[in-house]
Amino acid sequence: MLSLNLIHHLSGLMRWGWRRSLLDEKISVQESKDCFEVYALVPGLLREEVRVQSDPVGRLVITGQPEQLDNPWGITPFEKIVNLPARINPLQTSAVVSLHGRLFVRVPLERSSS
Repeated sequence: MLSLNLIHHLSGLMRWGWRRSLLDEKISVQESKDCFEVYALVPGLLREEVRVQSDPVGRLVITGQPEQLDNPWGITPFEKIVNLPARINPLQTSAVVSLHGRLFVRVPLERSSS
């Protein structure tokens, strides 16, 4: 099983879209035989304030847009791009945000048509 810990530093695997957020989240990616599982912290954001997009080449984009930009908690908009090392099935990608600000994304691998 592959396990990658990706920190907020700019690297080939992730990039910040807007100004640096106070969240400084950690993203963990684990690979199983048929999918990637992505775990991220998005504290302070509601389910409808988090968006996850994916494309077949293995790019996962996680964005957070607080409804109230001038909130007293200092939560700022962010965008993170995670480049997964294999082709994926974006139509089967699913994401869940818990009440405690934990994001779980299941990203199935693309099945080869043989």
